[in-house]
Amino acid sequence: MRFEPTEGRYLLTAGYDNTCRLWGGPRFRLARTLAGHEGKVMGADISSDGSYTVATAGYDRTIKLYQPDPLAVAEADGRL
Repeated sequence: MRFEPTEGRYLLTAGYDNTCRLWGGPRFRLARTLAGHEGKVMGADISSDGSYTVATAGYDRTIKLYQPDPLAVAEADGRL
């Protein structure tokens, strides 16, 4: 689990269900589910430059980069 490092308004969780989830806004509603690994997600981090780029490492020996949809992030944040 990681908080977005610049303002802490977003939370990134990694799970054994092969996905990561990006939560946002004052109530931390689900903004996006990031799928793609064929095994457990063992680590995840979110960029500190405000782009919401997410890097994940899986038990399937892969590293994935995600760029979540800015509209989904803004909606979860309550800006839309």
